[in-house]
Amino acid sequence: MKFKLSLPYDTSISQVRKIIKKVGQQLMEDPELGPDILLPVKSMGVQTVADSVMTFRVRFTARFGRQGIIQRKAFEMITEALAKKGIHYAHRKVIVEIPQDHVKASSTVPSAGADPAPDATDQLKAGAAAAMAQILAEEEQKRMALAKKTQE
Repeated sequence: MKFKLSLPYDTSISQVRKIIKKVGQQLMEDPELGPDILLPVKSMGVQTVADSVMTFRVRFTARFGRQGIIQRKAFEMITEALAKKGIHYAHRKVIVEIPQDHVKASSTVPSAGADPAPDATDQLKAGAAAAMAQILAEEEQKRMALAKKTQE
């Protein structure tokens, strides 16, 4: 069985590998699950780094029919161990950079009763539109890949 963990890109790789190894050892020692584990849960390292997410690949080998139970328990234990170290799963985010000279020009304090600078609102709208366009493009790529895979 293989599964992935998506963590922030600034997460310590060695710390995550140690946590996964420790969980693998604990599962091997578990009186109920241990006998069904043929090769322990272990990290295969970082598979990808993209969009502020680092994806770790985890694998183990188990007796047929028990792999789902073991995977759920491993995922639960890894999640708890990561949280104890202050490591949480990555959340999707898109970063929109605005040139500093433009920020300075639009950051002037409006006079009393005036609406916020239209540039600031426009920047927020542009950032949201860019993020949504990125998400929709990625979802379309996934949909097309799935459609192609089902046709094969």
